[in-house]
Amino acid sequence: MITDTLKKEIAAETLYSAGHGIAWQSLMQKKNLRFGFLGGSVTMGFAGNAVHEGAYPELTVAGLRERGYDAEGFICAEAGMSTMHGNLLADEQILCHKPDLVFLEFSINETTLRPSVISFESLLRKLLTAPDPPVVCIFTIRNYNDYQCESFMLPIAEHYGLPCVRLRAALNAALERGALKWADYGDTESHPNADGQALLAECLLHFFDTVRSMPDEAPAPLPEPWLGAPFTGLRFLRPA
Repeated sequence: MITDTLKKEIAAETLYSAGHGIAWQSLMQKKNLRFGFLGGSVTMGFAGNAVHEGAYPELTVAGLRERGYDAEGFICAEAGMSTMHGNLLADEQILCHKPDLVFLEFSINETTLRPSVISFESLLRKLLTAPDPPVVCIFTIRNYNDYQCESFMLPIAEHYGLPCVRLRAALNAALERGALKWADYGDTESHPNADGQALLAECLLHFFDTVRSMPDEAPAPLPEPWLGAPFTGLRFLRPA
């Protein structure tokens, strides 16, 4: 079990960056906010060979509604989904809803090799170059063996001036001091249990509570790719 107090303590240490060049005040003053969630089994709510209600996207949207927002969430997630797969689905499952902000949760679904890096950056640039582009937040987690892709996802977040929520450092610190055991969070692979999903939502809600009070910043031009993004325009071909 993870107590509500401990969830808040961990969440308070997970905001890696609020990003740069983002009009946070204008965005968070909107009452109707739309969010996209792209990811794998964790975003899907998979655990114990089943998909469960109450995954962090649903809990995050519910928390924002409690804060007075007319929030809507749109989820594109499958067990084992890669960023290449997410890229193919993003147009019809996320961008069509014109989200204000999109979370990318792929830090345990990719490798740290070049093909994964350019696939991730291609998806990111697809979102950032869309008409009326959303703010994109990179959400990094870890699995049972502490595997994650922070080695390229955190530098990419910095390169693009993106907000980033990073679970690993705060969760590891709590594990090391004995405040909780891994079994309190999830299974022996990568999937959070109900308390783990609630912790992930608490991390995102802490992020929102922080940026609500931040001023608008003038947008910055899109930088050149960090490594490469050859699949930015990837999409399904429709038969004539």
